Amino acid sequence: MKKHLWIFILLFAVLLFVPSTTLEAASDKAQVKKTVNTFFKAAKKYDTSKMKACFVNPNKTELFVTKKYTVKFIKQMNKKLKYEIKSVKVSGKTVTVKVWCKYQYAYYVYQKAFDKVVDYMIDHPNASNATVDKYVYQQISKYYKKMHKTKFSETITIKLKKTNGKWKIAKWTDDISNVVHASYKEAYDNYFEDVY
Repeated sequence: MKKHLWIFILLFAVLLFVPSTTLEAASDKAQVKKTVNTFFKAAKKYDTSKMKACFVNPNKTELFVTKKYTVKFIKQMNKKLKYEIKSVKVSGKTVTVKVWCKYQYAYYVYQKAFDKVVDYMIDHPNASNATVDKYVYQQISKYYKKMHKTKFSETITIKLKKTNGKWKIAKWTDDISNVVHASYKEAYDNYFEDVY
């Protein structure tokens, strides 16, 4: 009985001297991982509402919301999205997370489609946004079927901030955009920078 009492006293003493910051850091890491996991699980389904909710400023995310045909293609691509949290570094009210991602790389598909879309818009200057969106989808789908399917893997850095007691992704970045849009942003920026 004395032996058990001494063990209990020893454990109590150890717990008493564990800094509360260590316990808080462990709790913060768990909350951070939950936010990152929530974001990527939503990205796999391209659930824009859930994705936006993971950010400090949801209105500054660059997601396709009104372009239903583009969203249809992205949803197809993101079913194959894979990710793994590699590290979480807590520093006060900010956190740096390294996430390994493997996703469909449709850069060249987009580039080919953009050629056709630009021609279409020149020939049809009065086409509605919905009509152009549908045409974009048709061209992207056509080239995606024809071209070699490429997957790209990279480790990206995501910063999170604590706001109102919750960890949120600090801001939308080009890396996040490329992962969840199969490199649409990279293709778009490079194409229109070169053309115009």
